[in-house]
Formats: sequence, structure tokens, C-alpha cells
Amino acid sequence: MAVTPAGTATEQMFSGSDELISVLSSWNLNRSGETGYGLVLTKERVIGARRSESEAEFMAYLGAGSAATAEDRARAVAVGSRLLQTKQFVLTKVSVAQIVYSRPGFLRGGHVVFKTPLQAIKVEISTPSGWNDGPLQTSKVLLDSLVEFSPERLYDGRTGALYVEETLKSGRGVARSARPGPAHLRSR
Repeated sequence: MAVTPAGTATEQMFSGSDELISVLSSWNLNRSGETGYGLVLTKERVIGARRSESEAEFMAYLGAGSAATAEDRARAVAVGSRLLQTKQFVLTKVSVAQIVYSRPGFLRGGHVVFKTPLQAIKVEISTPSGWNDGPLQTSKVLLDSLVEFSPERLYDGRTGALYVEETLKSGRGVARSARPGPAHLRSR
């Protein structure tokens, strides 16, 4: 895989105030009956895109606390740039009024809904199984990314509570953006 040279138009698409938070291109994400979907989250926007069937599964969290290497970041930019070519929606952070996130469980899948004043866009997360824990890994990277993207708009789909407040009350720990930790990188 060729790495894009620094300073190119591709790299500039995800720089400055619109820095990449994460790239998810996974068979475990679905939208409108399509199996396999991609999400790119930056500091200023969320992009949903069809993923190529030939594209290898790729997930990378690059936000606060990430231990991603320069090579991981270059690869994320390359995958994110390819997803931009097949984008189905682009929402700016200021246009998103609410994000509702439900974690998948063993009897049902999860989802994330991006709500704007004019529309609601739902991306589903597959149901995990004993032989496929991929949906749980996808869900973890997605949740960390959403917390980094807009914690003040992120709500728990089961309780309806603001996710960060719910997390603190339940004692599950502090939101990822507030604590350092290893990068969530996975590629198949």
C-alpha cells in the first residue's frame, strides 16, 4: 500500500481544525440494508460512506490517548480518503443536535443515530456472536470516537441520559478523551 506524501491534498483534507479522530471501514457497520459501511470522524464532521467490497476491514482511533504511529495515521488518512469518494452523508459538528448510541449485545445489535433538525441518520452495528467479536471491537472504537467528537451531544440509547454523565454515575470509568490509553487499531 502506498503512503501518501506529506503535504498533499489528501492529507490536507484531514488537518488543522478538521483533524482525524477515527476511521472505521467494517463489515460490522450497516446502513439502509447494506452490509459493510464506513464512518470517518474528524474534529469538525462525521462522514458516512459505502465501503468497497474489496476493501480490507480497517478501524483506527486516532484521538486523545491514542498511541497510533505515523504509519497507522497515514493508513487511516488513505482509507478515509477512499471513503470520501463514496460518501453518502457529511454532517458538520454544529449541525448535529444529538447523537444516540446503543452498544450491541449478544441478543441484538447496536446503533448510532446522528440527529439534525431536519433528519436522523442511523448506522447499525451487527450482533456479536461466539465466533465473531468484531461488532464489540467496532463498537468500542466507535464509542471512543463519538466521545471525542462531541461528548456534550452523546446520549445512551438505552437510558436516554447524557452518555458521559451515565458513565460517571455507573462507575465504568472516565470518558476516553479524558484519559490516556493504548490505540485501538485493527486491520484484517
